[in-house]
Amino acid sequence: MQTAFLIYIRAVGLYMVVTLPVLIAPIMYFVSVIYVFIFGWFAWGLFSVIYLLCTQIKTYETKMLLLIPGVVISVAFAFHMLGVFNRDLDVWNSGGFMLFPITGVIAGWISLFMARKKISGAEETPEIINTGVSETLQ
Repeated sequence: MQTAFLIYIRAVGLYMVVTLPVLIAPIMYFVSVIYVFIFGWFAWGLFSVIYLLCTQIKTYETKMLLLIPGVVISVAFAFHMLGVFNRDLDVWNSGGFMLFPITGVIAGWISLFMARKKISGAEETPEIINTGVSETLQ
């Protein structure tokens, strides 16, 4: 659960950095960031459920095969909830504003791949490197 939360927090940070060029129109940037803080928790909740389901899977490739679309589904769910709570917005027909959830998905994927050691379980069990030299010779 901690790994899913760290992936989410890192993705939010990456999103905020990647969307910095929008500061040309500061209102749009700050509204976007506020929406991420308010509705991003929907994405985190859904992604956490998907991540917990994937912890039972042994192979890294299969986990990532499920987690990569899990990021897309989670961001789409959060974006949809924006439209549910603000009925005046037609979020799925918002033209250029669709770049914001696309950026969120890309930030989520980058964050996911940055956590690949934790996802694969490599950090939990360190690998022992066999050099072929016995300890008596050292």
